[in-house]
Formats: sequence, structure tokens, C-alpha cells
Amino acid sequence: MLQRCLDYILSRSAAQWKEMASKPALKFVLRLFGGFATNHAPSQQAVAEAINVIHQLEQISSDEHVGSLAENALEALRSHEKVSFGENSGRKK
Repeated sequence: MLQRCLDYILSRSAAQWKEMASKPALKFVLRLFGGFATNHAPSQQAVAEAINVIHQLEQISSDEHVGSLAENALEALRSHEKVSFGENSGRKK
């Protein structure tokens, strides 16, 4: 299931994300990322494949709260030492 979520996220181009942000599936995918990645190193490493996309989604403001859900997914990665380093370095300050 995690791989299907990654495929969904990674198969979209940057130009498609504005439209995709309003799709109901994106909210579920981001919630699943957060749930799978919480204190589970193999899932954290898998979700890290999409970390750049999740960072971009974090910047989206929408009625669906995509930015907040993306932020929650990134927070779930913080307990993994290697992934956490990459997550913090990718955020805009």
C-alpha cells in the first residue's frame, strides 16, 4: 500500500499539483504517509523518496489543508536519524 501511495505522489508533475491538491485522494495519501512513517524506519526510508514533493505540498494553502497534512507527514519522519537530517535541510527557513 505504501508503494502505491508513493507511486501516486511521484507520478505527478509540478504543473499538476495545483489541480491535484483539491483531489480527495491526496489527503488520504498524506495521512497514510504520516501513519506509516511514525516510528517505523523502513517506512520512513520509503517515504523519504518523496520528501521533495512533500515539501512542495507543505507550501500549498487549500481548503483541504494539504499543507498541514504534508507538514504532519514530514514530522513523522523526524524520528529517523538519516531521514530527519534530510527533512530539516530541505525546509525553507
